[in-house]
Order: sequence, then structure tokens, then C-alpha cells
Amino acid sequence: MPLGLPGLVPTGLNFVMLYQAAHPMVPPRIYPVDPKPEISEHTQHRWHVAPGGSLCLLQRVGMWAPEASITDLLLKAAGWRIEYALLKAGAIESMTEHGIVTDAALDGLITETAERLAEAALDPVQAGETATGEPHADD
Repeated sequence: MPLGLPGLVPTGLNFVMLYQAAHPMVPPRIYPVDPKPEISEHTQHRWHVAPGGSLCLLQRVGMWAPEASITDLLLKAAGWRIEYALLKAGAIESMTEHGIVTDAALDGLITETAERLAEAALDPVQAGETATGEPHADD
């Protein structure tokens, strides 16, 4: 687990999982409740959110196997939560293609982003704002 993970994502992902009548032939859908993606983030590939608000955890239709464990999807959803926090913080421009659950490539960025957010919370001037929350005059 990256050192900065609790600072970047202090709470987990609250979600609703819906099983369709054709399950297990089709995967369940996972809808994030908290954090809930903004409407403008639906259908944009970089957010991995489908038009109806469910998470796009499988990049292709054939990636789901009926014998697959739901645990695999839950791990992907947890990884989505982390990447969502990185994207909202401006640390990445889009989510990774295959998720971060088994890829440590972003671990350093998670810690760096968590530290930057913690510093900004303590010192709004350092984060580019005056003490009143207004941008610096020279920005």
C-alpha cells in the first residue's frame, strides 16, 4: 500500500451494485454513491464512467467471465476510487487503461499528491490562494 494512500483517499468508495437478470453471464454494475461523479464526467473515457453513471471497470465486453469472482470487480472499483482522487487533484490527466490494483507505477504519485493536498490544506497561500480564499493578485 502506498504511504500516502490514507491521505489521498481518507474514505473508501460507497457504491451500489446491481445484478442483472442475466448474471452471471453479464457482470454486475457498480454505481458510485460517494464520491459520485459529476454528470459532466459521465461518458468521458478519462473518468471511466458510463452514461448511466456506472463504472467502466471492464474495457471490453469480452473481459467478463461468468466464473469470475466479484472480488475482482470490487478491487477494480477500489482502484477506480484512487484514480478518481488523483484525477480530481490534477495529478493525472486520465485514468489508466487497466487499473492500478496490480500496478505500482502510480504509488509514488499517490504519496506525492497526498502530501501536496495536506500542505495545501494547512497553508492556502502555498496552494495559490490568499488567506481569504482569493487567488493571488499576481496569478
